[in-house]
Amino acid sequence: SIQQHRQKAYEAAAATTPDLDALQQSMDGFASLSKNCPMTPLLWMQYAQDTKALMEGLWMMEKSATDDNAQQQQLVIQAKKEAYESSAGILELALIEFPGCALLHLYNLENLIAYICECGDIGSSNKVSNAFLKAWQSVGKGTHVNEGFIVSDMFRLFASFLLLRLSLVAKQQPSQSALIMDEICSLFDQWSR
Repeated sequence: SIQQHRQKAYEAAAATTPDLDALQQSMDGFASLSKNCPMTPLLWMQYAQDTKALMEGLWMMEKSATDDNAQQQQLVIQAKKEAYESSAGILELALIEFPGCALLHLYNLENLIAYICECGDIGSSNKVSNAFLKAWQSVGKGTHVNEGFIVSDMFRLFASFLLLRLSLVAKQQPSQSALIMDEICSLFDQWSR
């Protein structure tokens, strides 16, 4: 079963890295399941997490084959980018199936922000803003019960991200600071409704 493969994969992760064979079996199970029946938002989130871990693990195998530190750092960043992009693709499919699910939107925002922070790709911050706007427009539509604390966490996460962006660009790009401040004001205006 998918759960047994996931458990085996992540038990090994406590020591070093996830068991890639067990993750691959889990991925195969998710792929088969998604073809034959609708998956719940939590299953989509697990599928995205396993994809990310598998992709990163495969890239890290290549990293261990080289002795050059600079090349290893490059491979680590490449691994994270590929892993997050694969995970993002799965989350996009999940959001098409469950556009009103706040938990999926929150997980997607967390993934995008983690990608930007871990890979240093602050240029992708528009993706976070677009994802938040899409979430804001979609949450509450559909059949999902969206707990208030999840929606509130979505706002808090986005506000924290905007403050991080502001602190990074405040001194170098004053014109960007004004745009970010406008975005923060807009966020609080939306939050108050």
